[in-house]
Amino acid sequence: MKKWIVAVVGILLALGIFISSRMQRQKDFDRTVSYSMRSFRPYDTRFFFLTLKNHTNLRRSAHPPGGKKFSGTGKTYVVCSPYFLPDRKEKRDILRFVERGNHLLLSSFEITPHFLKTLGIRSRLFKKPEQANDDSLKITWKTGPTWVYPGSAAAPELIPSATGTETLASDARGFPSLLRIPYGDGTIWIQAQPMALSNYFLLHKNNHTYLESLMKELRVTSTSVIWDDYYLSLRSEADRQARNGSVPPEGKSFFLEMVRKHPPLQWAVFTFLAGALLFILNYARRLRQPIDRLPEMKNNSLEFTKAIAGLYRHRKDNAVIAQKIRAQLQDHLYNTHRIPARELTLENADTISRKTGKPLPEVIQLIETLNQVQEKVSDRALTEFYRLVYKFIYK
Repeated sequence: MKKWIVAVVGILLALGIFISSRMQRQKDFDRTVSYSMRSFRPYDTRFFFLTLKNHTNLRRSAHPPGGKKFSGTGKTYVVCSPYFLPDRKEKRDILRFVERGNHLLLSSFEITPHFLKTLGIRSRLFKKPEQANDDSLKITWKTGPTWVYPGSAAAPELIPSATGTETLASDARGFPSLLRIPYGDGTIWIQAQPMALSNYFLLHKNNHTYLESLMKELRVTSTSVIWDDYYLSLRSEADRQARNGSVPPEGKSFFLEMVRKHPPLQWAVFTFLAGALLFILNYARRLRQPIDRLPEMKNNSLEFTKAIAGLYRHRKDNAVIAQKIRAQLQDHLYNTHRIPARELTLENADTISRKTGKPLPEVIQLIETLNQVQEKVSDRALTEFYRLVYKFIYK
């Protein structure tokens, strides 16, 4: 009864542990502001990236502005990055790209001052926060729609001073949230409230309509979009120098550099290495020292029979054979009926008959024969002795 109770308690305990491990635990709100398009954390931009990818002809660029991707007109260059710190050459290339009849959408916490100065925009010094604080953000479009969410409103305060710059949306403080700046034959849009493109803001209630209004304003569904991957990790001039010096010398591999830049490739390499390690460990368990091959078994029944037959036919040693038969009888009586050899006497014949269930005359005849086959045994006596023992044991 106690064993059943212990078993039931153990099963219930194991079931409770299994259920508790499967239950979703409440997670703390992740306030990290990485502003990355690689995850759905609240203050990342994965949702915005996937929306552009699904509704536009999107191509990604991990190089400075220029090259074949930036040739032609009617294209939109999207920089949605925590930092936008181009040098003066890159600034000229971007502005020439827009001036030819292309467009730029810029959403960043830290924008290099000389770029804003060229566009006639003043701003206070602002650094991207590592963690978002409790706050709320309210954005109002110039035509009246309003979007609100209970999240961080950390953003640089941009003040346009050039003529032609239009404020399409503003925040609750009165600062611009979305600016439109005509430049040559193209247009520059600056999302002065970067949090407006975060997962938390766009997925809160009906705030996705803000993204619809933004895409309608940009008219990106009918153009090619270039998504920038170059400025994501350029936080300072030191990062730029490190990146420029990261190209391996001629003749050396750049495999590790390429793997570090592409997270999917990192997972592929990790999976390959893990699989190779598991294969080696599993294969090593199967390795054993070589075992000598034993020769095949031969049928020696004929030789054994000849050897046994020769014991009687050639040596005529009937006494030895009789002793073997006698030992077999004694072993049977002791193991089966617990009758030791010393009790095989005529005085104990009645007791042996009762224990073995054999008739008393047969028991007496067997004991008398045992006393006769001692030293010299004739062929006839040996045959009769074997017949009596065989009948006593097996019948």
